[in-house]
Amino acid sequence: MNCPKCGMARAIDDRVCRRCRYFFEEDRFVDVVPPRSGGPALPREPRPLSPRARTWLVYAAALVPGLGHFLSGNRRRGLFFFGLVAVLATLSVLLFTQLVGRICFGLAVSAHAFSIFDLTPWGRSPELHHRVLAMGAILCGLLVLYQPVLSWLANRFVRPEAVAAGRTFGGVSTPGLGQFAFLAILFIVSVGVSLWLSRRLRSRRDA
Repeated sequence: MNCPKCGMARAIDDRVCRRCRYFFEEDRFVDVVPPRSGGPALPREPRPLSPRARTWLVYAAALVPGLGHFLSGNRRRGLFFFGLVAVLATLSVLLFTQLVGRICFGLAVSAHAFSIFDLTPWGRSPELHHRVLAMGAILCGLLVLYQPVLSWLANRFVRPEAVAAGRTFGGVSTPGLGQFAFLAILFIVSVGVSLWLSRRLRSRRDA
């Protein structure tokens, strides 16, 4: 221990400093706790999410195309899916009065569904029926989610033209079996293309 006044080293049995004659008080209380700061408390580290909560956060973020991949660390694929869905959705809005616009709408929904499917464990499953059921369920869920958007587009673009055609030719055509057959074919094609892409991506991961 050193002298608190001059800093000279002291012996254990010394009661007085040999240099400055400082008297060591053995009974003096020593405050070993530094005074508390009067400023604001430091922010605490945020508690990390559990793996299950992180997984569900990625799935919830996947409702925005590409955001789930971005949060999971695959930014290139996330930007690809976001750009693909954005381009197809823009073409769908611009060309919705034509058949190609409605096809672009279906392709946008399919691309969004595949972006969610690619994040799930079923997208890497070796069983075909697992992938078919998962992709079909995701597509059905997104079709329900996009139904208000589809209704708005139909009322905004298709219905005025149908009314004008009805006034000219004496009748407004209603949705028939052909449109439902077209949706069914598009659904099957989307599932098939998604399964083919998932198989190719899985083979690249395994290679």
